[in-house]
Amino acid sequence: MEAEDPPAGPKSWKCQLGSLSRADGSCMLSQGGTHVWVAVNGPGNANTSRRLADKMAVSVNFHPLFGDSRYPTFENLVMSAVGSTVRRELFPRTELAVTIHELQNDGSLMAVALNATSLALLDSEVPSEAPFCAVEVARTPTGDYYVNPAKRHEAAAEGLAVLVFRSHETDAPTLIAKTLTGQWTPEQLKEGIERAGRIVPSLFMSFKMTLQERDKIEIFGNWKKTAN
Repeated sequence: MEAEDPPAGPKSWKCQLGSLSRADGSCMLSQGGTHVWVAVNGPGNANTSRRLADKMAVSVNFHPLFGDSRYPTFENLVMSAVGSTVRRELFPRTELAVTIHELQNDGSLMAVALNATSLALLDSEVPSEAPFCAVEVARTPTGDYYVNPAKRHEAAAEGLAVLVFRSHETDAPTLIAKTLTGQWTPEQLKEGIERAGRIVPSLFMSFKMTLQERDKIEIFGNWKKTAN
């Protein structure tokens, strides 16, 4: 059956950077009916048990809207994405702490949280090789594919995939991390990756525009202070 993609891409975004004064970088991101905020702190002092001699340690803490359950699969996915892009070797024996709070979930929570994490890292200006972005794909038993699905599409899915892509200046974005739930054949996963890849350029363009807007606001704010 012909696959479908709902309109849940960058056009449905609402993003605010730097709104958390006690964080080195932060992002509040809404995509459709899903809302999260992410704070990034560091590089800073690392606990002795987590200190690494040759590179910066990365810790991730996800706080769900209800309860205090741990989500190690998701936290490890964020850690993998951050560790694959941040220049950790520049800050040995330190730690970068990422804190993610779920505010509302109407689907694609992991992808939204990963995108907010990437934007918070860009806001913090921690040296990185490249930004990353994430896309969720849901596949139904009838062969329909939904990119960044709403919760109702997730509930009907036979397989869910959260895919993390890294940006490159000259080459096409590359897949650097993923987590799969449910049933996926190699052919189905290939189709899901291809469909996710179609919106990756627009995601990275949204990142760029968000940073440009932040810089405009900061420049204008500094100009007003000088003028006064």
